[in-house]
Amino acid sequence: MPLALMSGLPPRQASLWQRRPLAPPLARLSVPPPRQLVFPEQPSSAVHQWLQATLAPPRWECCTPPAAPRPSAGQSPVDQEARVGSLARRYPTRRPMRQVAIALLLAIGVVAFWHPARVALQALLLLPALFPSAPFDPLGAVTSAPVESEESATYAGGTIQTQVFAPSSQGRHSAVVLLLGAGDLPRSDVAVHFAQALARLGIVASLPEPSGMLAEHLTFDEVDAIRVSVNAIAARSDVDPERVGLVGLSASGGLSIVAAAQPDLRDRVRFVNSFGSYSDALSLLVDVASHSIDVNGSIQAWEPEQRTTEVVSNALIDAGASDSDREELLSMPTRDRATEITRNFSAEVRDRLERVSPSNVLSQIHAHLYLMHDVDDPFIPFTQSRGLVASAPPGVVTRYTEFSIFEHVIPERPVPWQTFLPDLWRLFWHVHAVLLELL
Repeated sequence: MPLALMSGLPPRQASLWQRRPLAPPLARLSVPPPRQLVFPEQPSSAVHQWLQATLAPPRWECCTPPAAPRPSAGQSPVDQEARVGSLARRYPTRRPMRQVAIALLLAIGVVAFWHPARVALQALLLLPALFPSAPFDPLGAVTSAPVESEESATYAGGTIQTQVFAPSSQGRHSAVVLLLGAGDLPRSDVAVHFAQALARLGIVASLPEPSGMLAEHLTFDEVDAIRVSVNAIAARSDVDPERVGLVGLSASGGLSIVAAAQPDLRDRVRFVNSFGSYSDALSLLVDVASHSIDVNGSIQAWEPEQRTTEVVSNALIDAGASDSDREELLSMPTRDRATEITRNFSAEVRDRLERVSPSNVLSQIHAHLYLMHDVDDPFIPFTQSRGLVASAPPGVVTRYTEFSIFEHVIPERPVPWQTFLPDLWRLFWHVHAVLLELL
């Protein structure tokens, strides 16, 4: 049948329909092609550069982009990506966890089996006990309270009242005789707290108070007080007599060095830690009398504390110096004049002062010597400890440390953190070195 008859159109229209096939309706719409972003080869502004970097298609290293992961059954790609991202955030990879575990095991092994590392941890726990304003007491939280007792004895210069702090654990321990300075210290509670902390570490600590030192007398009789204290603590059943040391503060530091050089004590005292003490009694008289110190050949002003002046006055009386010499020395003469007065002392006076001078016995010491001093100490100038280091034979002084955070022997001087942190670091290593003698 002709096509015109089948379509029901007139022949002319049917012929046109036959020559031009009918297109879909959307094809007849006039839709403009999408606009293409054209960037110049060299963008003229930062905005064009940002647009090009943002809107440009990604460039793949190979010919085809990486295939997307296949989602699990019954799960859309969006759900799969969210689940993987959540797991990645919640659970770290195994390699970092394994590295952390290995590092932790190594640290535990070092502390457990390497003696210096174990003592370093104990020194870190002990440091807060040295600071009166420490906000926490780690030793008090992890160790048992020490056993406290009191003892009394006599010596050549009077009587000794002693507090003893012992560990609660059984066995034989190392021991320390902690000697305070001349007079009744205003912060003796700090010394008691420090002795208790030593006992918590496993060290027997004694705090003797000789009547002579309490009365501010610096004589050779006080060396006998140290001898009696060492004998008493070494005789205890819970003390190892091979590990007994002396810690002397202020003037007691010098006397501790003199005591450690005595024939009956030089092989029984393991170490001496002298903090803020003197080297030579005669040179200390010159420093205190002239209110000046010699720092590497440069004479500088120095103002001594009143207690230091009182101890010097008593030392002159005990040594037998004349009233005229003592009065002139206490009237702030020049340094040259003070030196001249001390040189003209009688042989007996000079001998009594030289017997309590640690610089004269350094060659007779067998103990390890540790020295500490604050460079702004108003009781005894730091140049005295420097003099000890300079005059000591090689190998006698094991360690000498200077600080700027101490008020004489108590770390409570207000200083900026730039000064405090380095001094704290030096204090830690000094304490660590001393504890190696005991633990």
